[in-house]
Amino acid sequence: MAEWKKGLRQATRQTPKMRAALHTLCAAAAGLLLGTAAKFADLYTQNLGNIFSEASVWIFLCTLLAAYSSTPKRAALRVFLFCAAMLGAYYLTAELTHSVYSLTFVRGWAAVCLCSPALAAAAWYARGRGVAARLLAAGILLVMLGVAWLLFDGPGLSDIVLAALTALALFR
Repeated sequence: MAEWKKGLRQATRQTPKMRAALHTLCAAAAGLLLGTAAKFADLYTQNLGNIFSEASVWIFLCTLLAAYSSTPKRAALRVFLFCAAMLGAYYLTAELTHSVYSLTFVRGWAAVCLCSPALAAAAWYARGRGVAARLLAAGILLVMLGVAWLLFDGPGLSDIVLAALTALALFR
């Protein structure tokens, strides 16, 4: 099984441990900031609140974070910490502002967060070469647009723009 992964993508350089730890800490800090900002956007703006409520924004950000990590393990850790920090900050801000939210959404996003390490590793490999990498990248784009269709009545302009930016990042 490890042989097919080597054909997809290999880590090309060694990142010093301190730099890798700093990048991971920055991913978690970005999650905290973006989770808080997303909740305030929900409360005080309509357009930004709608955009940051859609999954395509988060799929795009997590794909970038994973694809530009130095190894699939670092991608998995960074995306998980980003998602956990983002969700924690979002729902803590919701509690502190006495906002209404659904436990169904909390459970759904928590499930996504728990699956995010495996998805991040796949996104890391999707930036590689070969047919399998292209299929992984296409799968990410299909999921991005499919989720927009299933949960948000079809892809909007922001979903299409984010899918195009994701494609640029993955297909170089």
